[in-house]
Amino acid sequence: MPFITLINPQVPAGKETEFLAAIEKAIPEMKAQPGVLGISAGPIVAIDGKAISELKYIETVAFATREDEQAFANSEWIQNKRKEMEARGVEPPRHALFACSEFPAEKATHPFVRFSRITVSDESKIDDVRAAWKELMGAIGKDVWGAKSVEGEEIVGLGVCGFDSLEEAEAAFSKPEAKAALDKYHALGQCKDVVVKLTVY
Repeated sequence: MPFITLINPQVPAGKETEFLAAIEKAIPEMKAQPGVLGISAGPIVAIDGKAISELKYIETVAFATREDEQAFANSEWIQNKRKEMEARGVEPPRHALFACSEFPAEKATHPFVRFSRITVSDESKIDDVRAAWKELMGAIGKDVWGAKSVEGEEIVGLGVCGFDSLEEAEAAFSKPEAKAALDKYHALGQCKDVVVKLTVY
């Protein structure tokens, strides 16, 4: 079973240029670490349907197995990065690990990707979440791809879909059947939807 880690690094106020330069330097190093299948990253451009101007960032790291994820998490490179952040007084990035559907045979090329995160109260709701996400993807004409958290006390589902433009995304979710399906999905738990201008490395 494949896994994906979502990383949400903190952007220090007034240090946006330095942050982006550090990310560009770190990604090739990260991709070279043991077990890493691929990396994608980019700025968040909208949260819960509203555009944002503040720089917020998402990185994803893909793994073929949990053992590969553990090899990455325990790598010397990761340990050194943690020590560097501690020395600079920088908070470690928020992150979450998910067990996910099989990765597509071809890498996604959509420049805008919507990550829909839903937290549910108990495991019994996961099947309903999957069904609601499938219905939503059918309403907007997208393939179904999703994941479920494997760490922590919270039970979190993750749905992902891509678009060629923000206009396409807006048009897709403005259809009445899509609005109804999205409301049904959101009613199942606590949701956070973000759109990321994503680059696949």
